[in-house]
Amino acid sequence: MIMTKPDYRGARASNVGDDFHELWALRQALMLLNHDTNLQMVAVEGLRAEDEKGTPIDTWDGVDCALYFGGDNIESAERVAIDQVKYSAANPEQTWTLARLTHSTNKKQDNSVIGRLAKAFAGLNSKRPDLAVNGNLVVRLVSNQQVDPAVVNELSNKGTSHQPTRTTLQKASRLNEKDFEIFVGTLDFSQCGSGSRFALEENVLSTISEWMDDDARAAVNDLLRYVHRAMLPEGKGEIITRQSILSWLGFSDPRALFPCPSAIRNVERLILRDVSRTVTEKMLGGDQHICLYGEAGCGKTTALQGIEGLLPDGSAIVIFDCYGGGRYLDSDAYRHRGADAFLQLSNDLASRHHHLSLSSVGR
Repeated sequence: MIMTKPDYRGARASNVGDDFHELWALRQALMLLNHDTNLQMVAVEGLRAEDEKGTPIDTWDGVDCALYFGGDNIESAERVAIDQVKYSAANPEQTWTLARLTHSTNKKQDNSVIGRLAKAFAGLNSKRPDLAVNGNLVVRLVSNQQVDPAVVNELSNKGTSHQPTRTTLQKASRLNEKDFEIFVGTLDFSQCGSGSRFALEENVLSTISEWMDDDARAAVNDLLRYVHRAMLPEGKGEIITRQSILSWLGFSDPRALFPCPSAIRNVERLILRDVSRTVTEKMLGGDQHICLYGEAGCGKTTALQGIEGLLPDGSAIVIFDCYGGGRYLDSDAYRHRGADAFLQLSNDLASRHHHLSLSSVGR
C-alpha cells in the first residue's frame, strides 16, 4: 500500500496557519462571555483602527490578535495583550531558537519574529507607557512549536554570561537598551508548544457545547466564519465584543445564556473571618451540605468570598445570587425558578472552567 505524504507547501501550509490563527482568535473571543476576565474587546490583524492612528503602517504587522481588558480603547484599557501567531504543521517539533527568532527576510532586516513584536511593543509603549511599567502589557508569541529553553533562560537573566544572546535579540528588536529591558519584561512564551489546531478546535467545541444545547459544531463553524470575515482586508476596523459573540450565537440578550447574573460586589480589602475557616474545613472534611445563616448585613456574602481564598489551588467556587440586589422582586426576574438558576450556575461554571484552562493573562 502506498502512503501519501501530506503536502505542506504553498497555499496548503498557509491555509493551515490561517485555520490555527482563526481558532486562536475565537478562543480568546469566547472569554468575552466570562465575567471574571474583565475582557472588553478583541481585535484581529492589528489593534482597533482608532488606536493605530499616528503610527507607521507596518507598526502592527506582528499583531494577529489584541485583547483589551477594562476598556475598549488604548486610552481606557487597564491591561492589553497582543499575540503574534505562528503555526507549523510540517515541523511541529522544531523549536524557536535564537537564530529563528531574529531571522529577517526583508532588506530592512526588521521583520523577524522578535522585530515585529518589538515594533508593536514600541507603538503601544509610546501611547501608554504606564501599561508596561505596571506589568499590564503582555506581548505573546503563540505557536505549536516551543521556544528553545536556552533562550527563555537567557532572557530571564541579566548576567554577563548571557550578554551575547541579549545583544543579538536587542539588535533584532531595534530598541535601545532601556526600552529593550522593558520589552523583555512583557514577553510571554507560555503559549508556545500549545498543541495542534485540532486540539485547539476541540477546546473551542467543548466550550460551546457546555453553553448550548444546539449543535456545537454548527455554532463553531458560524463563529469561525465571522472571525474570518473580520480578518479580511475589508474587515479592518471590525472589533469583537461580548455583544458580537452573543449575536453570532443567535442571542440578542446576555440573559439568554446568563439569566441571573450576580449583583454581588467583591470586597477589595477582605478581612478573613473564623467562620470562613470553619466552613472551609468542613467542606474539605467531606461535608456536602452546609447552611450559613444570619440577619441581613452580618457578613454572609463576605464569608463566602473568604472561603474562595482558602480552597486548594485549582478549586472553583460559583455563587448564585438569588437576591440580585433586590431584582428578585421584579416581574421579569426569575431568580426563584430552578431552570434559570441552574442555567446560570452551569454557564458560570463552564466559563470559569474555560478561563482556568487559558493563560493567566486576564487575571
